[in-house]
Amino acid sequence: MSDGDGIGMSDEAGPPESRDSAGPLDGPAVPAVPEELDAATRDVFGTVWSAAGGGGRRARDAVVGAIEALLDRIATTIVDAPLDVTDADAAHRRIEEFQSNLGNTAAVVGAPWLVQQVMRFVRRGKVVPSAALITAAAATLTAITLSVFHLRVLASQVVQRLRARGHPVDPAFVRRVAVALYLNPGAGTDAVRANRLAAVRLATDWGTHAVPLIGGRRRTAARVQRAAQAIDALDLERALARFERERAIDLRERRRED
Repeated sequence: MSDGDGIGMSDEAGPPESRDSAGPLDGPAVPAVPEELDAATRDVFGTVWSAAGGGGRRARDAVVGAIEALLDRIATTIVDAPLDVTDADAAHRRIEEFQSNLGNTAAVVGAPWLVQQVMRFVRRGKVVPSAALITAAAATLTAITLSVFHLRVLASQVVQRLRARGHPVDPAFVRRVAVALYLNPGAGTDAVRANRLAAVRLATDWGTHAVPLIGGRRRTAARVQRAAQAIDALDLERALARFERERAIDLRERRRED
């Protein structure tokens, strides 16, 4: 279902240790993120953080692959069990409540687990992690967690609108609309088009949170509110018809390539 290339993680940028193997260093699960998304969220953070050490094309492909897998997981879990988000006002309330309870990243995933990931990064460069480095890692992880929750809320809103109008719920449609409007609330029905740069855009967004004074979180909060309003205003019938046309074109192109 991925709109991207589905490239797997490299060995160097592999996922963090699982809960079963991490032992006492492992922290609590990410709040408001279901168990089936918790591991994927950690994987993305570990891959993004490892890629920060360089590696060029290989590192970029690993990041894109991890994010694509996470987006697919978000869409399928929400289609199976959407949140009770029927309109933009409900989306706004959900997001405000989550963000007010989020606090710092130590409460999100556990400080020991976070420090462990930073140490894995700095050991390759043989430097001692500074407070600034740990703070940047915490900001990045918080940004990823927020994005996962934002996308779950927006995807739920899409699912609830589809169900209310009696339309079938396609995870690929839900994913495209939620991600596209999250990144660009003004996309309109263009939101149903495949976007192979979406993962790169998300990674860039998360990176801005690690840089002091940029104000990435404030801009993201305003944008996600506009995205929820855009989902309310989306012409579902036109969007679904365009999605089917786009999918038919993609299928014909894949057949020609084969």
